[in-house]
Amino acid sequence: MRKLFTRLISPWLVAIGLILFTLPDIYGQIGVTVTNPTNTTPNLAATYPDFAAAVADLNLVTAMSGPVTLTLAAGTSETAPIKGFNISTATAGVLDATNTLTIVKAAGGPTVINAGVGTANGPAPSPDGMLYLSGSDFVTINGITFTDGNSGSAIVAMEFGIALFKRAAGDGCNNNTIQNCIFNMQRINNAGGLGPMGDGSIAIQVLNSTALAATTVLTPTNGGTLATNGTNSTNRFYTNTTNNGNAGIHLGGFLATVGRGPSPDGTTFLGDIGNDIGGTVVGTGNTILNY
Repeated sequence: MRKLFTRLISPWLVAIGLILFTLPDIYGQIGVTVTNPTNTTPNLAATYPDFAAAVADLNLVTAMSGPVTLTLAAGTSETAPIKGFNISTATAGVLDATNTLTIVKAAGGPTVINAGVGTANGPAPSPDGMLYLSGSDFVTINGITFTDGNSGSAIVAMEFGIALFKRAAGDGCNNNTIQNCIFNMQRINNAGGLGPMGDGSIAIQVLNSTALAATTVLTPTNGGTLATNGTNSTNRFYTNTTNNGNAGIHLGGFLATVGRGPSPDGTTFLGDIGNDIGGTVVGTGNTILNY
């Protein structure tokens, strides 16, 4: 009887094994649908098999003629590259109030960006994270879940879920919105912050530094129009939920004073202004847990 049972069950085990083996290929990437792909030069594809491919093409864009939306498939997940997905390069120079970029989750189950394995021990010149902007403006990130599953040590844990870095001293992140996102961070990275960076792991960081020199403070080179200047200003953070980590949201800006310019009105003042954490009503507030 035992031999007969083994012979009968073995084909089922083989079938189950084959299904399990193929699951990562089916569910291991985030499919992307692009609205208005021809609003970019070069044109984006209408669909992408994964978020990494969409970001790679996005960073090659040199001109835009209207808004673009990337809708991420619900109920899917993808692991970020080391240091995180980077939205920057050519795209940062073409985004404005007309040419906007929206990254939003489709209706349905959660869309999860998982952290890669970190390499930095606490706040460092090249910190670990899941997604970051470098000098990008008018980007909205809506409804994505960011999860750091690296529980082994402070080295492998992330320093940020999302970070807004400057591309250079004269090119900061302005007019961006992060909303309805969930951040699952780790509590094992507790090193003290360096330069503009906060302590340990923080869900959202806005930093007066570049991604490759995150602990080095910059002096903004101009005030000018907020959409193109060297500050990180008028960014909005609404209805996000952060779990664990050292803090929920951290802003590390330039030590500016009114004396550096006529007034803090965005024309000559070099400090960050107009950033909004939580809005003015309960409905747009952030939930920060277990920090």
